[in-house]
Amino acid sequence: MKFDQEPNFIPELNYLSISHNSPPTCYTDLKAQNEALRQTNAKLQASYNRYLNLYEFAPVGYLTLDIEGIITQVNLAVASLLNIKREQLIGRSFDSIIDLQYQNFWHQQFALISKHVIKLSCALALKRNKNEYCYVRLELLRIMEPSNSTEIRVTITDITKHKHDEERLRLALEGSKLGFWEVDLKTGVTLVDMRYTKTFGYPPSAEIVGYPPAFQTHRDWWMNMIHPQDLEQVLEIGQQYQAGKINTYEIQYRAFKPDGQMIWALSKGVAVARCKDGKPLCMVGTAQDITERKNAEDRVSRQEKQFRALLESAPDPMVVSDVSGIITMINKQAESMFGYQRQEM
Repeated sequence: MKFDQEPNFIPELNYLSISHNSPPTCYTDLKAQNEALRQTNAKLQASYNRYLNLYEFAPVGYLTLDIEGIITQVNLAVASLLNIKREQLIGRSFDSIIDLQYQNFWHQQFALISKHVIKLSCALALKRNKNEYCYVRLELLRIMEPSNSTEIRVTITDITKHKHDEERLRLALEGSKLGFWEVDLKTGVTLVDMRYTKTFGYPPSAEIVGYPPAFQTHRDWWMNMIHPQDLEQVLEIGQQYQAGKINTYEIQYRAFKPDGQMIWALSKGVAVARCKDGKPLCMVGTAQDITERKNAEDRVSRQEKQFRALLESAPDPMVVSDVSGIITMINKQAESMFGYQRQEM
């Protein structure tokens, strides 16, 4: 296996010139030094070979970009994923393999990593041969080389199957009032669809969405919408689910739209990826505006309280039963007449 350019981290080890005319002690010392150099060189080469094999045969893709976004190094995993020969990728602009609908998004992300942040992650679609594409998650890291040149190291993970599962879920949600969300619990990066933005009062405009079919934001964006009195409970439920203390994630909470209107929302979710210790890495779920239902429940509750107050204040014994004849309510006057406490009846 060979890199596309020679590695620069193995130093030149020059062997010492040995003359048989040298004094015996000097000759022996020089020979020992040369043997030490040979062993050091062998260890460096073995270390390099291990690194090279790890780089080439890693289960994820690795590539390096220069500050202009040109691919300078790429491993076999990337070439295999894109079905493009490695020599056809070297020297090519990375945005040339990005799907058209993600171009603007990538330029925004690359501007961030090039000038403003050291590390970031994002998800987008890459083009393959034969007009196909695949979804990937990128982890980008900006590195300053000893030569003062800047490189962007990129790790590429194929999430195509995960995205197809999401698409099937989205299709199942079509026509419903359920909004879709996905959150990376490690980074806080969150994806939501158009129905989600509509639920919380945000128009599905290009300025907000950023790129179809969903827009990428951060978990803090959602947390800032939650009513302060409900936020602690919402976070507690999330922590309990992530810790495995509860089996389902479901929470009702109040949230504020941008215009200040308060709504009741119901969020349900499930972990779709976990680390080795079982803790969730990624969750997907739905959000629904349940304001009408909560208002109806409040009206029923108020009416029930009014009826109970009227029942208790009635001068005559009153007994209420359901259609099966089961007693559901009695007042104090009925208790006195029949000689039973209401829990006994």
